[in-house]
Amino acid sequence: MRRAGLILLLCLLAAACDSGSRAPPPDPLKSQREAMQKAKQTEAVIDQATADRLKRSEKEAK
Repeated sequence: MRRAGLILLLCLLAAACDSGSRAPPPDPLKSQREAMQKAKQTEAVIDQATADRLKRSEKEAK
């Protein structure tokens, strides 16, 4: 009986020691973060273009 228990314990320990490398879990918010970053970059470009256009129109008005 002890021998069977020891064998069972060794089998469980061997199964628990998975030496294979696993891929990291998928990040469900990664695509949303990337989209937000792109939107922020686009907003910065639009804001800069708007500021440049206002400066040009102010110069032309003078």
